[in-house]
Amino acid sequence: MPNTIALVNPKGGTGKTTIAVHLAVAAHRDGRRTALVDADPQGSALDWSRRTADGYDGPDVQPVGRGESVRKSLSGAGPGIAVVDSPARLDERTGAVLSAADLALVPVRPSGLDLWGTAEFLDVLQDYVGRGLSAAFVASQADVRTSLSDQLEGALSGLELPLLDGLTLRVAFARSLSEGRTVLDGSDRGAIEEVETLYDDVAGLL
Repeated sequence: MPNTIALVNPKGGTGKTTIAVHLAVAAHRDGRRTALVDADPQGSALDWSRRTADGYDGPDVQPVGRGESVRKSLSGAGPGIAVVDSPARLDERTGAVLSAADLALVPVRPSGLDLWGTAEFLDVLQDYVGRGLSAAFVASQADVRTSLSDQLEGALSGLELPLLDGLTLRVAFARSLSEGRTVLDGSDRGAIEEVETLYDDVAGLL
């Protein structure tokens, strides 16, 4: 089984797929055998992979079909790292992803509504953390002119999970994914540094 990083948040629009794809590409280019596992029925990570050019320097993308086992898909990935993009809702597949994960990353945006939307999920997450799952919040989609960590740290401080600096709200992220690439293929140095920093922080938690 690979070391498994799961991107989980039952609220949609938190940047979950963007983070999953960028972490998987960063791990692949770091020389690690990497699989990007799309367990979200919306199939956004799989859609991204279909846009990539032939020979693109990225990880294998493996969809988890309806009725298929998440754990079986991960076992087929072999050793290395698997990054799982989980469903944008709280259901039995979310539990299957958390059961198979070594590290759960929860993207959160700097708005009270998003934090409230995540709150229903936190009891479930804390239960798995109590069983030994490592977990962290990842700041997501903040305005590049503000500090997302400052906005979120107070709201999340009582949950006793680390908050990682994540990916800000840059056009480069959305544009690169729509073209079947990532910001690691471009020239936006700020965006590249955000991905590299997040990848290093996540690797330190595994």
